[in-house]
Amino acid sequence: MFTDKSFIDKSKNNKQVILLKSSKYLIKIVIIHIMVCLIIVLTSGISNSEFDEQDIVEINNKYSQDNEFNKNIDFLKIINESSTLVKKEELKVENQDLDYKTYYRDNDTLLKGTSKIIQEGREGTKQTIIKITYEGNDVVSEDIVSENVIKKARNQIIEIGTKEKENEYTKVNSNIMYVNADTLNIRKEPKVSSEKLRTLNENDKVTVIDTQDLWTKIKVKNIEGWVLTEYLKENIVINNYSNTSEAKSKQQLLSKLNFNMNLYEPSGLTYEQFKKALSGNKQDVNKIIESNADYFYYAEQQYKINGIFLASVAIHESGWGTSKISLDKKNLFGYGAYDGSAYQSAWTFDTYAEGIDLLARVLTKYYLSPNGRYYNGSTLTGVNTRYATDKANPQAGKTKGWAEKVYSYMQILYNKI
Repeated sequence: MFTDKSFIDKSKNNKQVILLKSSKYLIKIVIIHIMVCLIIVLTSGISNSEFDEQDIVEINNKYSQDNEFNKNIDFLKIINESSTLVKKEELKVENQDLDYKTYYRDNDTLLKGTSKIIQEGREGTKQTIIKITYEGNDVVSEDIVSENVIKKARNQIIEIGTKEKENEYTKVNSNIMYVNADTLNIRKEPKVSSEKLRTLNENDKVTVIDTQDLWTKIKVKNIEGWVLTEYLKENIVINNYSNTSEAKSKQQLLSKLNFNMNLYEPSGLTYEQFKKALSGNKQDVNKIIESNADYFYYAEQQYKINGIFLASVAIHESGWGTSKISLDKKNLFGYGAYDGSAYQSAWTFDTYAEGIDLLARVLTKYYLSPNGRYYNGSTLTGVNTRYATDKANPQAGKTKGWAEKVYSYMQILYNKI
């Protein structure tokens, strides 16, 4: 076979030149890709404001003058897209209040309509760490990382009277007092340096034997000793409205009823009037509102909220105690329910009384008190501003929102007195 050696050598040289040029071109492409990646990495944690458009133009000019491939790369677009889509995370620490529960128990030595606080409730504190994920400037998720109880809540215990009314009001024993401090030391003698005999806890009951200046001599079981008088309190009895001579007439009560009335003020109804207003309503087919009339009354006495307003909210939110949440979870207010997961997220209470007490506290603390987080006035409209999304809009033909609907139930109950 004939072979021209010079042709072969020339052909090899041409192949080497072609390979060399190809290699150089590939190397340039690799370098460009590496630089693009570096730009994306360097800009992922900073905002676009750190780059001037002139800087981007210079980058484009520098890396696009050699070949057509580079000219098609828009570095400004790459930087904008990378800084917009990058995900960032941050941790937020929040301290939240832990609500206490209120437990009621009967006391047959107290008259009906009278209640006595045996142990005062105290809120606790919970620290929550939340991870917030951003995509650009938008929050895409908030996840609870951990929850830690810093201070436990202390539940409240209230005794309610079951004794029928009699001619003479049940008197409180003036020799009985209760500890009004977390702990209180009993001393052998009336001075701080004296020997400690025992430590008492808050609301422990003691019998008073004698008083001397700043000290009181007490007896607990078989121990007698001295405690500082300032850390004792008398038996707590919430106002008794069972005396019908103190009752206001229906006309007097109705004269105060109006849409803009102050809800952070007791209705003034007696225990008997509360029972009458909340009993015998045909819509209350399960008798849930009727059987819990006492607790709406007790909530009014303790938190100074209008108890008829509180009952009207319960009636509206639970459909007179017929909703699934109220029946299954003893939750008359739909408390804790969120759109999309109302049943699952709603709180469950052991008793209806527990939920009534909690909602009275929530409304007074956050919505009716001038220092409340969601305070917009202690009226129906003020509460409606943050409590419910259902609002009247006359311009759109909607004459009744949450506030108007609750008020209609207040009118029904007041007119039953």
